[in-house]
Amino acid sequence: MSQPPRIAIIGAGPAGLTLARLLHVSGVALSVTIFEKDASPTARKQVGGTLDLHSDTGLAALHAAGLLGEFEKYARYDGEAIVIADKNATRVIDMAGGTKEKTNDMSRPEIDREMLKEILLASVPKELVRWGWKLRSVSEDGTLEFDGQKRQGPFDLIVGADGAWSKVRPMLTDVRPAYSGISGFELRFSNPNQDYPKLSAMVGRGSYFAISDGKALMAQRLGNERIRVGCWMVGDASYPQDVISQHGVDGAKAEILRRYSDWAPDLLDLVKCSDPGYNVPWALYELPVGHTWEHKKGLSLIGDAAALMTPFAGEGVNKAMKDALELSAAICKSQKSGGDDLDMEVSNYEKHMFPRVAKIQTLTFTNKTTMFRDDAPLGFLMALIDVIAAEIGLGYILGRVVTTIVWPVAFLYFWLRITFGRLARRFWTRN
Repeated sequence: MSQPPRIAIIGAGPAGLTLARLLHVSGVALSVTIFEKDASPTARKQVGGTLDLHSDTGLAALHAAGLLGEFEKYARYDGEAIVIADKNATRVIDMAGGTKEKTNDMSRPEIDREMLKEILLASVPKELVRWGWKLRSVSEDGTLEFDGQKRQGPFDLIVGADGAWSKVRPMLTDVRPAYSGISGFELRFSNPNQDYPKLSAMVGRGSYFAISDGKALMAQRLGNERIRVGCWMVGDASYPQDVISQHGVDGAKAEILRRYSDWAPDLLDLVKCSDPGYNVPWALYELPVGHTWEHKKGLSLIGDAAALMTPFAGEGVNKAMKDALELSAAICKSQKSGGDDLDMEVSNYEKHMFPRVAKIQTLTFTNKTTMFRDDAPLGFLMALIDVIAAEIGLGYILGRVVTTIVWPVAFLYFWLRITFGRLARRFWTRN
């Protein structure tokens, strides 16, 4: 190519902004433009909760982008704390968070999604991002058509970083997101430390997950001390919106509490005491595990546009930033070899991305199905041990040890905790 390739990134979320930043600092001559449907950076506030970034994916992308120092200003290592409980508020797993002074490759510091987005946005030139450009369609020649009869292009490469309902994806595949079987409500506490100190202490500095009977109450501490609560359950996709429409935002709480009527009072407070006037219905969608597409010149996908998953493995943003890291490397490699191999390198990115993402999709699907089984949290925790053992890649001898010793001991330990917790609530402290 005699001129620098023209690259269009659709979507200014973490995936698209990470890719733009990596290309911006690469030193390679490129023409990059981000098109975002939101009217401005502040058009949507408090979208999403807190994210844990992993050393080989999200943090690796920030390191390559030269943004680790900025990230550390807002990273919350104490946010790694996690509690997994049952409907009786029995803590089956209770892990403390870390500190900045004691980090390793297993550290997964938390950061609010909006703060991560602000860091990334501040790191790219303002003129790269065009706000209020809502994509309608992509033409075969690489031209983009937007609302308001606006057209841009043609582009040498169009990257769909435009999330679940990507407008770029249909150019590559006919597969559409399907309902995951899980839906629910998002609630919040604006001032939990002052208004509900006991409840705030229960949630702690990180995440508190209570799962039983095909339902979950999941609370997360945010960087501004707020608490975000997800009420998730097996059911119809339309159920949450139907409840809001029928009962109103605040009236819907009574219906939610009805679904959790036999749960511990402390857990029900996560619903009862949440902010009035705030109740967001959600239905979770996903793409098939192992979904791929035939490469098409001038097009590619990253993030949720490439592989939409439920949030029950905490891998979404890490996977998206890893996609951006690998695609940026492919784009830059094509230019360093003369500029004629862009299509080949993008195709290679996809070939390597597919098996990597399939593993993440499998883990996420496993977590989703085991979290919402009737035997959760016991069944979920035992499945998690199997996943960890498979990830480590145990040999025959160690595999036998896990099967004959570790697995039964863990099962007995978890079962006893859950059983005694149920009895304690029934007969003693939680009556």
